[in-house]
Amino acid sequence: MMKDVVGKETGKYFGNRNKILGISTLLVMLGCGFLLNYFQRIDLLFFGFLIIFGIAFVARLVSWNFLKKHYDPKFKCEEKNQFTFAQFIRAIPRSNFGKFVVFIALAMFGTYIASPFFSVYLLKNLNLDYATWILVTISNPLSTLIFMPLWGKFADKFGNLKVLKWTGALTFLIPILYFFTMFMSGWNVVPLVAYLFAIEFFSGFIWAGFNLSSVNFIYDAVSRQKLALCIAYYNIFSGVGVFAGATIGGFISSMNFSLFGISSILFIFLLSALTRIVFYFMMIPKIKEVRKVQRYKSGEFRNELKSMFVPIYNRLGIKSI
Repeated sequence: MMKDVVGKETGKYFGNRNKILGISTLLVMLGCGFLLNYFQRIDLLFFGFLIIFGIAFVARLVSWNFLKKHYDPKFKCEEKNQFTFAQFIRAIPRSNFGKFVVFIALAMFGTYIASPFFSVYLLKNLNLDYATWILVTISNPLSTLIFMPLWGKFADKFGNLKVLKWTGALTFLIPILYFFTMFMSGWNVVPLVAYLFAIEFFSGFIWAGFNLSSVNFIYDAVSRQKLALCIAYYNIFSGVGVFAGATIGGFISSMNFSLFGISSILFIFLLSALTRIVFYFMMIPKIKEVRKVQRYKSGEFRNELKSMFVPIYNRLGIKSI
């Protein structure tokens, strides 16, 4: 629907929309973190989770009620625009969108080998309490909130593929940075938490661009008549990648081994980094930009980044760099 409503500036729209979602996420994470920390102190952690899940259930019901009021016009799909899942798979070698879908599926596979276990690692291996854990993990949506509009404007100018190339090339660094915490066992809690906060802030910056541009690339690459089917098949591939990656990561982490001093959970961080970078270089050169965009010039991103903070600099009386 948003392809029809928004028009060409999808990056700007979704950047601003996700900014609102980011604020909501920050507030909810803060509330949940303090709630869990309180119930942990009084040894009633189960009831803390019970309250959170209950609130989430009610929120879903309220959301569903609003969704029912949404006007959804009937959509007529001509037979020539319909194709089966098998036909879609057979067309992948010749289809730019098909190659993009495979890239996303492989990226999700590599990502979810480790992604579900970062929080486990923070809580169980690094022994963070819930308040500290929230302080660390909240930097991710905070970073997303700050940089999502920037990525949206940049993608509208220079194309979603440009953003995918830049951010996709950097995602492998996130599990690598987590892996380095194995050398920080003797650190004081303050520098350790600061390091973890920086990792999650960097992660939010990277994934804000990747997630935004991957969704918007679909709107650029697919016609309105084929959009529903293409999104469905995209979600199937992406879901399979997520499931397979998380399953393999869970299986390896449950083996509880140590190899050259590397525990099983640290091993999956390395494996995730390796698969991310391998699949990136394997697939990204095969994908082409599908709309006319401005030619990127050196320093453009830096200029866009500076423009974000000029109002803040002016308000604080700071001369921008």
